[in-house]
Amino acid sequence: MMRRLAILLLIAVGAGGHAQASGSDETAIRAVIAAQVAAWNRADIPAFMQTYENSPETTFIGSTVRKGYEPILERYKQAYATPEQMGTLTFCNLEVRLLPGACG
Repeated sequence: MMRRLAILLLIAVGAGGHAQASGSDETAIRAVIAAQVAAWNRADIPAFMQTYENSPETTFIGSTVRKGYEPILERYKQAYATPEQMGTLTFCNLEVRLLPGACG
């Protein structure tokens, strides 16, 4: 799971046009990633999910596609019921780039 999550994050962060993030954009993005890592590593799935938009349009692509904040949250809770199942989440060598149209 951790490898899949890392790959999905890298795809999301690295996809599209490659506009360089400003210092404040990059700091904010890295803070969100750090918050997710901290929440995951203390087995706090609700806190981990706080960085997702609470919307029926939120989409998670894994072995299946899931739509909606609540179904994604419930899937995480079912799949990772114990800290041992969650393992340890780490990221390294992340490059932050803005997606096209992300800037005003």
